[in-house]
Amino acid sequence: MMKKGELYICQAWSVHDDKLTAKWHMKTCLYLGEDISERDDGYMVINHTFLLNGKREIVSQEFLKFMKKAE
Repeated sequence: MMKKGELYICQAWSVHDDKLTAKWHMKTCLYLGEDISERDDGYMVINHTFLLNGKREIVSQEFLKFMKKAE
């Protein structure tokens, strides 16, 4: 489980998306917590927010598998 306020290192890379790799791979970021929104149909979407290079970035739940707690 990720904890708000802790540092994480992203180990994501993509052979199909150089921008994703350059932006995230082996970068340290601060976990800011969940970002919950409700769609028009009432479905709750849970994303996650990080501070990366001074910018707030929102990622899906699926992206968390690439995050490792910084030592």
